[in-house]
Amino acid sequence: SYTITGSTLTLTWPGSHLGWYAQSNAVSLADTNYWFYIANSQLATNLVITVNPAQPEVFYRLRKP
Repeated sequence: SYTITGSTLTLTWPGSHLGWYAQSNAVSLADTNYWFYIANSQLATNLVITVNPAQPEVFYRLRKP
């Protein structure tokens, strides 16, 4: 799930997904060459992101290890 408060985006996923990796891509949802792992995301079940208005298209996903 997600919430947006001001310029903060919070992504949350269930405890059953602890150990999964969050990834981000600011180029294209379909371009697999630009997904990168968010450091230490596998150690939590949420991610707090500051929204940057200069980057209007940033994508996030979870990836099973």
